[in-house]
Amino acid sequence: MHSKKLRDMRGRLSVPFFALCIISGILFHDFISGCNGEPVSEKKGYIPAVAVVAVSFAFLILQQKEKTPAGEIPVFTAMFLYGAAACHISERAAAAPPSYEGNAMISGVVDGIGESEKYIIVETECNGFGIKLFLKKPFEKKIRHGDSVRAEAFVKSNASYDRDEFPFIGFCRSFSTTGNGNMKLRHVAKNINSSVCERIDMLMARHVRPEKDPQTSASIIKAMITGNTSGISDKTSYYFSMSGIMHLLSLSGLHLAIVYTMLCNMLFFLPKTKRWLNARFCLIIICIWAFTFVTGMNVATVRSAVFVTLRQIANVSFRSLSAGNILGISLIAMTSIEPGIIYDIGFQLSFSAVASILLLHPEIAAIIKSRISVKIIRNICESASISVLCQLTSGSLAMLYFGNFPKYFLIGNLLAVPASTAAIYLGIAMLAAGDNDFAGHVLCNALHYTIMFIYRISESLS
Repeated sequence: MHSKKLRDMRGRLSVPFFALCIISGILFHDFISGCNGEPVSEKKGYIPAVAVVAVSFAFLILQQKEKTPAGEIPVFTAMFLYGAAACHISERAAAAPPSYEGNAMISGVVDGIGESEKYIIVETECNGFGIKLFLKKPFEKKIRHGDSVRAEAFVKSNASYDRDEFPFIGFCRSFSTTGNGNMKLRHVAKNINSSVCERIDMLMARHVRPEKDPQTSASIIKAMITGNTSGISDKTSYYFSMSGIMHLLSLSGLHLAIVYTMLCNMLFFLPKTKRWLNARFCLIIICIWAFTFVTGMNVATVRSAVFVTLRQIANVSFRSLSAGNILGISLIAMTSIEPGIIYDIGFQLSFSAVASILLLHPEIAAIIKSRISVKIIRNICESASISVLCQLTSGSLAMLYFGNFPKYFLIGNLLAVPASTAAIYLGIAMLAAGDNDFAGHVLCNALHYTIMFIYRISESLS
């Protein structure tokens, strides 16, 4: 029995070990060859990535009570070499952008749309390189993702290319679009996302009185439901960041977990037979990936969608699949597709927070359950432990990157996370029933007061 338990533990640890070996191979490749010619000491995100991998390795080794069998060492070595090779292939495929400054004619397809105080910002690609076009406001014609674009612009190399996927920026002198571009699946998703954002703006403006500031509440719920943060003001970002609840404004596993819980609660009435379990599985997976697709397929939501999918497959097949292995599988998949993602700040923050919850929280929850019998107090303590774990991991990285650590994160999360759950439920209900004047009025105002409650919490604690 004892040896079986150790074998099971080793099986749970193998996949995370494989994932860390792949990342170690990527880091080793960049250490030897430099990050696209840039010294690793100057590569933003390299040192934090090394630190996270080292701590994860140490934790997994301490968890493993039995020595690693010699037969697994060649597999770990192969994963290490695979990571280095994937990084090398990715670097060779990426062409270095030439330096350029001057007038140019730009032809392409609209891949992204944003705006600033003075400009509409159109993201496109020309001759294989990404470019951001700045178009002076006002521009009356509606621009949609997938439209063909033709512009005459003053183009120059992007000074922030190390932090931006667009090596060039252009300031338009003339600009025109047509609706017959090369429409792709991602453009359809972005257009749906834009339509949802426009509907939220319309409903909030219709049902919430102007003096109550519906623009602020609309911008926050758009960030929570669609991931669109273009309407978030600098003041709002500062409040949420300093109060430790900035993660509510960026789509993450938390938001997908809320949607998943809502779906499970809605389907509670289905029988527990195998046939209905399969139907429940299909409905949940379709809804989860539809939500992920519409919100732009960002790193955190894709990872969470993969996690939910694998969990559901394990439930339907009546097999046990540990959280650590699921996290390892999603990590292997994402680093195989894009090795450089390990330097992305959002990726590091997301995975460090999730890893701390999956690997450490079960032990803490077991201690809390054994010592606290009152359910409400136990739930509060478990929520507090999750907040503390996230701040000790992702919060430490955020302090390294941004230089601030929220002092009142525990209070902020205990108050704001339950309120954000209610806000997401109300937001989805509002979108579904907003055409009914009475229901729309009730839901929009309830949503507005919920969002403003979160906003006042962030303002008070910042």
